[in-house]
Amino acid sequence: MVSKTLKEYKFLSFFSGAGGLDYGLELAGWECLLALDNDKYCTETLKLNRHKFYSNNIDIKCMDIRDFRTNKYLRKNKIKKSDIFAVVGGPPCQAFSSAGKRLGLDDERGNVSIKYLNIIDDIKPKYAIIENVRGLLSTSITIIPKTRHKINVDPSLLGTKQGLMLLILDQFKQMGYSSSFTLYDMSRYGVPQKRERVIFI
Repeated sequence: MVSKTLKEYKFLSFFSGAGGLDYGLELAGWECLLALDNDKYCTETLKLNRHKFYSNNIDIKCMDIRDFRTNKYLRKNKIKKSDIFAVVGGPPCQAFSSAGKRLGLDDERGNVSIKYLNIIDDIKPKYAIIENVRGLLSTSITIIPKTRHKINVDPSLLGTKQGLMLLILDQFKQMGYSSSFTLYDMSRYGVPQKRERVIFI
């Protein structure tokens, strides 16, 4: 059970899944205001575990992130952008995983990552977190996506294995952020299998 003390670090979560990242951040003293996923089984799981979160009023939404309208949502729920400490999420990994076809942003599941970046840009939280598979570090871009900010990366570099990461770093820079990322082997942190994940902050 998360301590019911006043939370200063409020965050919105996208691609929430069953809530592992959200709950971990809550255990660290943060408060999740919104958990959004388009999988009804994930959101049903979140609702069944609602009592474990700081607030039983956590807004759990089953919807496609592409249908999310940031300003409309914040107005409706009387949330100030300045109150949001972070936006966090793990965009669908199938488009980047070495176990799949690795279509990257050419795959609809990968392309929602651009929408996620736009939501971060809309809110301008102090922090943004992306969690994903190792393949995120080695995904090339074959078709230049439509982005909100000008892409200041040489097109020839976007076609390399580092193309997607260069694009993400560039877009965050355009938003005014400094960025860092690390590859973790989650078996070193109690996960009972070798599971490598990139954490981008």
